[in-house]
Amino acid sequence: MIRSIPSEGLMSYKQFIQELEDGVLPSEAERRYQEYKSQYISTQNWMALLMFLIKANIQNPKSLTIEVDSGSNFTHNTGTESSEP
Repeated sequence: MIRSIPSEGLMSYKQFIQELEDGVLPSEAERRYQEYKSQYISTQNWMALLMFLIKANIQNPKSLTIEVDSGSNFTHNTGTESSEP
């Protein structure tokens, strides 16, 4: 497990492996780094969506429709029409 996580940005591979406990095999370190990187990117996407929603709600709280797909992409509709098919 990672001992500590820096508060700023994605860690480089070198930084990441320095944080792992001793004795982790290189293949396991690579797998863990890819998992960490994937989770970091997913978190960043959700944070961007959250910030978008907050800003959109402040600007126009009654007419915002958001559609989120499984790939963490999002689109918005600020009109009054429904987004349903």
